[in-house]
Amino acid sequence: MGINEISRQFGIPSSRILRRRYAVKNKTKLTMGKHLVLDFDNEKRLVKHIINLGEAGFPPNRQAIRMLAYQFAEKLNLKHNFDHDNEMAEGACFKSFFKRNPELYIRQAEGLY
Repeated sequence: MGINEISRQFGIPSSRILRRRYAVKNKTKLTMGKHLVLDFDNEKRLVKHIINLGEAGFPPNRQAIRMLAYQFAEKLNLKHNFDHDNEMAEGACFKSFFKRNPELYIRQAEGLY
């Protein structure tokens, strides 16, 4: 059964079917709103780096994570609209980053004796 036939049978625009099909093939997540600065793979690399820092005894705080995201985007030469003066990602970007990556959480660092 072809895409046009499916489109007619179920009343779904063929462009929507093609977009979903492309996303499944390329393992991308379709989002509404602004496009993400970091794609899925790069975001997972950043998450892994943050987790490794925490396991090594240096858990980054909110400001450090925002700075890491900025440095990561700069290093990869990605087009971004982060704050160039403070060299950190925006607060809204930070909030959505944590919503997409629930394995990360902010907590106070424990004192080492």
